[in-house]
Amino acid sequence: MNKKDREMRTCISVLYRQFQTYINNNTKDLGIGASEYIFLIEMYKKDNMSQEELSKSLTVDKAATARAIKSLEEKEYIFRIKDENDKRTNRIKLTKKGIQIQERLIDLLEQWNSYITKDMNIEILNIVFEAIKQMSTKAIEINKIQ
Repeated sequence: MNKKDREMRTCISVLYRQFQTYINNNTKDLGIGASEYIFLIEMYKKDNMSQEELSKSLTVDKAATARAIKSLEEKEYIFRIKDENDKRTNRIKLTKKGIQIQERLIDLLEQWNSYITKDMNIEILNIVFEAIKQMSTKAIEINKIQ
């Protein structure tokens, strides 16, 4: 294992942990943590998903999704309803309270992205993005194989 590989893993880990800390610090008053935040952000893109669709879209296991959904439901940011066509499926919908914090949560994400990419060359950012996308795809592939 070479030094660059170790440093890359460390940097990715630092970015992930620091993002979680940033979200946790800025959503304390809402009672939302980083583990729940990602579910709300995804639901702002497409409300009324099933739990399974939500898990798949975030590449998160079903148990983690169930925990986050339960917590967000208890905090009244979302609610579950039975699918009209398949009573075994729960649809997840945002409550008025969940919708009211949308702008704030999206602003947090935009502020984070703006801060960590400040003064970076756009061409380099595009290359980094494409590389991370490819690595993410491969990470998903290897974990489906095993």
